Amino acid sequence: SSNASLNILGGKIESKNIGIRTISATNCNINVKGGEIIGTTAISADEGIITITDGLVKGSNYGLLTQNAKLNVKGGEIVGATAVLIKGNAEIIVDDGTVTGESTGINAASGSITVNGGLIKGNSYGLNVQNVKLNVKGGNIEADIDGIRIKSTEMIVTGGKIIGNNSSIYAVDVNEENKS
Repeated sequence: SSNASLNILGGKIESKNIGIRTISATNCNINVKGGEIIGTTAISADEGIITITDGLVKGSNYGLLTQNAKLNVKGGEIVGATAVLIKGNAEIIVDDGTVTGESTGINAASGSITVNGGLIKGNSYGLNVQNVKLNVKGGNIEADIDGIRIKSTEMIVTGGKIIGNNSSIYAVDVNEENKS
């Protein structure tokens, strides 16, 4: 519900569908400080603040799916076919921990992403972003194909390591209209 807090300190939350789900939950805080959250989608949150400092957030499809929430990754592990999928105007800050996708680490169509540390990894793409403000200050972003794939994205790199076997950074459809 709105104005609520959920603190997960340990244990196991498991579902055949969604482990934890919030809908229209403004000012909702989800704090994962330990334990395991497992589902087809481990956490689905359309609003609020999600902070992961420890534990495992694992989805067979998505570790975390969000619309307009703020995600702070300070530790722990987020795993999925796509570890983090952003459908709305979310804000993501990765300070530590690992975000690992079988296909893509983080896939975003809007919002902002700041990488200060940690590891973001995918087999296809570490980051696959479009219409995003991306700031890479530290950490490692790795993928078997493209470390970072961008389209219509403002990107600033001041630190960290970006590794891709095909391209470290691959800008798609670079032109005046897309402004990549």
